[in-house]
Amino acid sequence: MDIALKSVMINKNITQFDEKVTMRHQISTQRHPQHGLMYLDIKTPYSHSIIFFQGAQITHFQPKDGPPLLWLSPAETFVPGKGFRGGIPICWPWFGTHPDPNYPQHGFVRHQLWTLDEIEEQPDAVVVRMRYPSKLLLKEFWPHATELYVTFTLGKSLHMQVTTTHRGHSAIEFTQALHSYFAIPDIDTLRVQGLNQTPYIEFGQAAVQTESDVHITQEIDRMYHDTTPLQQLQTDKGSIFIERENSHSCVLWNPWIDKARQLTCFDDDDYQRMVCLETCNILNDKVHLAPNQSHTLSHHIFWEASTT
Repeated sequence: MDIALKSVMINKNITQFDEKVTMRHQISTQRHPQHGLMYLDIKTPYSHSIIFFQGAQITHFQPKDGPPLLWLSPAETFVPGKGFRGGIPICWPWFGTHPDPNYPQHGFVRHQLWTLDEIEEQPDAVVVRMRYPSKLLLKEFWPHATELYVTFTLGKSLHMQVTTTHRGHSAIEFTQALHSYFAIPDIDTLRVQGLNQTPYIEFGQAAVQTESDVHITQEIDRMYHDTTPLQQLQTDKGSIFIERENSHSCVLWNPWIDKARQLTCFDDDDYQRMVCLETCNILNDKVHLAPNQSHTLSHHIFWEASTT
């Protein structure tokens, strides 16, 4: 069955939690004006967030005293059944292109509607828990009994966890990523820290980063492995910190000038204001689960303003 059609079939599940939403933190459900996709709009005393039900994709997170940390393409059209260019898409149960060209890139859960399980209000944060409906598992792509949840903790910082539990009878393996698009004021001032002496693969070639900081001056598409858990995106305005858990691999990506002109939902100069630093389980970091085992991939994202 078509991915978009299967998503429409469970649209009714979204509204069942409306009556449980309170106004303590100004939480509401909204419909996007372009194609009517529903999202949660969450304002706490410390931050503002937007999470779409399609793909359980967070597209906006802005701390009270900082800029938006996530980049979303101004050309995004929010078409049902199609992944968004920006925010943090969930790539599962494979990252990148599948060996079978008939399989969708980056898996299939980012195209479909998730179910809202719970909203928990805490004094300094809102916790949102969403579930990928098991009846939407596309057996032709993934014939395994698995449960998939995502949990967002939204306060002064953003904490995001994706948990996979294997309910089948034989071992499985998969790759995955939190495909984070970060907003930056100017690519020319960006310094990526925390990857020094880390091996990577780029355009099919293996290498080791020798620079302490990465300055992006051309297309970059590096898959790092055996990484340290903390990276920093430093600009003149301040720094975004990404602290990863249960992830020993990450991807650093910017399309630069020529590739930007070829991408859909991407303006020609958007490469100047974004960078992807993705929390992954890829390469030799793929996940192996025995029956009834679980794995949680997570990252913690926070902002620190420049003091100069």
